[in-house]
Amino acid sequence: MRLLLDTHVLLCALMGGDQLKDDVVERIRYAPQVLVSAVSIWEIEIKRSTGKLSVPDGYLDAVHQSGFLPLPVSWEHARESGTLPFHLHPRPGGAALRRRHRGRVSAPRQYRVSASLGAVTSVRMRRRRKTQ
Repeated sequence: MRLLLDTHVLLCALMGGDQLKDDVVERIRYAPQVLVSAVSIWEIEIKRSTGKLSVPDGYLDAVHQSGFLPLPVSWEHARESGTLPFHLHPRPGGAALRRRHRGRVSAPRQYRVSASLGAVTSVRMRRRRKTQ
């Protein structure tokens, strides 16, 4: 089974996985292939450039050293980005990631590894709602 990591899960995994549930850490650890979409790296870089995210300069080296595999974005995926309602979505990178893997990624539950979606399983986290 191949795993596709959401950007948030990727960042948590790179920080040691303490914020991830044990079953998610185990699935990542023992998966034959763990994929990271180019969209996730794109999202991280956009957030770094706007000051919304602070990650070390060598984070991409850590992604490579972890054994995670790149999942590229094709011209067709880029073309489809024009159909995304970016102005309505708080996380354009997340929307692009879902569009990139449309039909293979299901709606997540917090820290849940979704059911097998063809050859790719999506590991995603839902944002916790703020209490008022």
